[in-house]
Amino acid sequence: TANDKGDKVGTSSARCILGVVAWGDASTAAAAKNAGITKIHHADYEDTLIFFGVYSSYTVVVYGE
Repeated sequence: TANDKGDKVGTSSARCILGVVAWGDASTAAAAKNAGITKIHHADYEDTLIFFGVYSSYTVVVYGE
């Protein structure tokens, strides 16, 4: 769109080992809060899977004002 994406970027992550032990908060709300964003323009995500699920990581990236 032609809308400005805002000047703030926030991230939040969650990780997991063996599908049993998990920690973190990969929500859009947590990412927005981490950057002080009150109006979200859009969000992206990044995920990593190593050795068929031995280790996995999920990160949400939020852009806004």
